[in-house]
Amino acid sequence: MKMKEEKDCKIVQDLLPNYIDNLTNEETNAYIEKHLEECEKCKTIYENMKKKIEIETEKPDKREINFFKKYRNKLRILRIILLIIFMIFVLDSCRKIIIISELSNKAEQYVDSTNFHKVTVSGGYTNDFGGFTKMEVYRLGDRRKIILTNFMPINEMNQVATMFGKDRKIGYQNIEEYTTNMYVIKDGKKTEAVLNQQMALEAKPENILKTESWWQQILGSIFASVRETSYNGEKCYYIANFGLLQDTNSYGMYISKDTGLVVGFGQSAPIGEIESSIQTYKYEFDTVTEEDFIEPDPSEYENVYDASKD
Repeated sequence: MKMKEEKDCKIVQDLLPNYIDNLTNEETNAYIEKHLEECEKCKTIYENMKKKIEIETEKPDKREINFFKKYRNKLRILRIILLIIFMIFVLDSCRKIIIISELSNKAEQYVDSTNFHKVTVSGGYTNDFGGFTKMEVYRLGDRRKIILTNFMPINEMNQVATMFGKDRKIGYQNIEEYTTNMYVIKDGKKTEAVLNQQMALEAKPENILKTESWWQQILGSIFASVRETSYNGEKCYYIANFGLLQDTNSYGMYISKDTGLVVGFGQSAPIGEIESSIQTYKYEFDTVTEEDFIEPDPSEYENVYDASKD
């Protein structure tokens, strides 16, 4: 009889873990519960086992806790890094918006100037023949003077056309036209004078940073790159990619800090390398005088043509 009891105890003790986890069926449960009522030893083992399992169940896995702590720490660090990146982006965007806005405001003061001298030089390395074009614009009130110089070293051709415009009027498509006398000198010879022809001679200072609306300027500024530099000895900002909305400066532009006017278009090279330019601009204000509009004598030219007689 004793052997049977010991055998029953061993069976019940083996079943206790599954019984505690509710993995045994009803008949087995009835068998175990009846045995526990009759056997104090197995009942004690059952209660101790149950307490141990409950403690282990309630006690979290240290490895799991460490994993979640590390995960939270990494997530916190990632958030801080993203916040720092965002703050840098916001501060840099604000800096660019302020710089470009200030430059645009400065340039706007010169756009309608009635006394200026503007020089534009194009060519150099961008010209397959190594030549260049130089255009000088003089304005004094409603009068215009333009000197256009073309030099092509491949055939040593040097041509200078000087145009004097007066009597401004609004022509086709609201374009300003002037009664113009043009004098052409080719390779040092006074070859042609064309008098009284109607031509468009407007070439005023341009506010290249002006946009149609304030939000376009903000978006253009955010995506632009802006850095301080110098160009032809003048303190400037080199601004690239500002024309994403208007496609005006795919090469980047040099903007004078003093006037806000463009002084060059070109490509900005890495530090230590030469910065190349496609076009160069130079401005002088309130320097044009009556002497700049003294015309040459048409009779000194080989060919004279009066367009008003047509």
